Amino acid sequence: MNQYFNLAAFKENASGTFGDSARNLLKGPGLAAVNMMFAKNIPFKERYKVQFRWEMFNALNTPVFSTPTADPSSPAFGEIVSSASTPRIMQVALKFYW
Repeated sequence: MNQYFNLAAFKENASGTFGDSARNLLKGPGLAAVNMMFAKNIPFKERYKVQFRWEMFNALNTPVFSTPTADPSSPAFGEIVSSASTPRIMQVALKFYW
């Protein structure tokens, strides 16, 4: 996290000139989120039904980190300083179909 890529491979270009690095050269860590849903349909009489739902977003609570700082003049150059993910979110629902 403190040094996501090799800092010695980059240097700041001269003032007023363009650098020679390719566009979109730096890539951050990948995204891995698992969403899950459990549902149970319960018949009620002949024409009614009740559905119980439990939904989880980011079910495994996997952290997703943001891209590293790409500005060579920044003291945090090459560091990942924040998280881009949300924590696990769960919701429960009860539906009545008629």
